Amino acid sequence: MLCADRLVEIATNRFPAKFSVEAAQTDLCSQVHVFTELTCQNLLARCCDVAAKVHSLTEDTNLQSFMFTWHGYF
Repeated sequence: MLCADRLVEIATNRFPAKFSVEAAQTDLCSQVHVFTELTCQNLLARCCDVAAKVHSLTEDTNLQSFMFTWHGYF
């Protein structure tokens, strides 16, 4: 089973009114990014990059609008 398949299954069971339509399921899956890190060092580097990006944005006055449009990292 693919990760997206499981995500759709969970979403459909949890929110049947919203995710019973295939277009909503496709939209949900389009917002998912899968990163396959082969080593713990690579995973740690990616987490540090994400944390640094979030930290740098805390000083941005437009942080709230950015957080609503930033998908796939958590």
